[in-house]
Amino acid sequence: MTDRADAVLFDLDNTLVDDDYATRAGLRAFHGVYGSELGWPFEILLDYWRQLLDVYYPQYLTGALSLAEHRRKRVLDLFRLAGRELTPAEADAAFAVYRAEYARSWRLFPEVTAALDALRGHRMAVLTNGSLESQGEKMAASGLTGYFENLYASADLGVAKPSAAVFWKVCERMGVEPSRCVHVGDRLDVDARGAQAAGLRSVWLNRSKTAGADASAYDGITIRTLLELVPLLQGRT
Repeated sequence: MTDRADAVLFDLDNTLVDDDYATRAGLRAFHGVYGSELGWPFEILLDYWRQLLDVYYPQYLTGALSLAEHRRKRVLDLFRLAGRELTPAEADAAFAVYRAEYARSWRLFPEVTAALDALRGHRMAVLTNGSLESQGEKMAASGLTGYFENLYASADLGVAKPSAAVFWKVCERMGVEPSRCVHVGDRLDVDARGAQAAGLRSVWLNRSKTAGADASAYDGITIRTLLELVPLLQGRT
């Protein structure tokens, strides 16, 4: 990047906070309570959990389901796969077992604090798909709040990534042109390509070093760790 950006947007889950780690920890606790009833080893449970997230989370992001409804439907369907029908109250109680350990397990990736400390002086905000309340709780618990001027959440904005509209809305609220704003995120389709299509300076955080689906169609910047972002934003590359 040859000139200094006016603002930097960060994705939250699996960019700053290791959400995959927290998810596995929450499901370990869930499996400890319900594993014998479901009759699956942990990895099978994890696979079903991710599949159901892919089914219902997009419906939450579009407003078709509330946060509580999408969580309940995931648990109801999970138990149906094992031949068990739960009441809504039982499903909510089962999700609470997962959620408690999930929240206790929020943690930053190892380099996050050092990278954000090095970037103090830049205007920085978080843009995340999710609810303002739950994602704000995650940021506060992880010690992130003081680094960012604002948290922007799709449920509050009324549109979710990868829609260009969500990037434009945040840029408008921050008073910056999209072409003067950097967006950093871990998902190629939702973050990197979404931001690029909206006219932002896109940075794909590809920690896994995998090409990913349709990676050849992405010609933006790719980094392996947030520490690589520091010289880019400071004009030292």
